[in-house]
Amino acid sequence: MLSAPDGDRLDKALGSLDFMVSVDPYLNETSRHADVVLPPPPPAQSPHHDFAFNSLSVRNQVRYTRPALPWSPAGWPRRRSWPG
Repeated sequence: MLSAPDGDRLDKALGSLDFMVSVDPYLNETSRHADVVLPPPPPAQSPHHDFAFNSLSVRNQVRYTRPALPWSPAGWPRRRSWPG
């Protein structure tokens, strides 16, 4: 929200929501509006598409990376306590 244009307007809009779920490893200016903040899956257990260097590529391409480890809910933290 801090880097979005017209962040004050976005702050008011998010504050007026009835319910919000955020998937974020940290509490920040956007996720503080959420009623529920869920942790993201561990990086080694989540697939992803590379987006970082696509603007520098000469040809259209996509790079998909499979998870290095199989997904297991047992690896997730059971409970987190948030400040505030």
